[in-house]
Amino acid sequence: MENNGKPDLVWGRYCGTKSRRAYETWAEIFGWNQSHAGQFEWGGSLYAPRATPERYSVWFVARSNFVGDRVEMWENEISDDEEVIREYWKDHLSLRGSDNAIRVVFARRLAGQDYATGIEYMAGYYFLGIYKPDAEAPKITRKGETAWVKTYRRISCCYPPVKK
Repeated sequence: MENNGKPDLVWGRYCGTKSRRAYETWAEIFGWNQSHAGQFEWGGSLYAPRATPERYSVWFVARSNFVGDRVEMWENEISDDEEVIREYWKDHLSLRGSDNAIRVVFARRLAGQDYATGIEYMAGYYFLGIYKPDAEAPKITRKGETAWVKTYRRISCCYPPVKK
């Protein structure tokens, strides 16, 4: 698929193993803010606030249930159908730094087959889509612990989004 001679980002597109290289590639193609590239190096936030011309943020989800990895203070969970992403935070104060921007989302996968879909994946980042956060981040009990959950719902499977 192409958009004015530019390749589209569509659901499931493989973007390589290096988040910075992937960000720089798509930033050049789509005119995203290049000054955020350093956020995608090892140890960076993997998040570029309001980096696209639409003022969407760009988020590379490196740690999630896709790779069986989590951080002490939060956990990312991507639904089986990839329509919903939930961030579980142990400390509600951590949510203060989280904005409510629409996000262009990439997620890291391990090499292997997804048994639900039968799709064979190479290790690396894949484009998931554009996600919009819910307005609320309610407090819940999960796995016997208190957590605050921020939910993002997919609004498009491609970037740039299709105009209706």
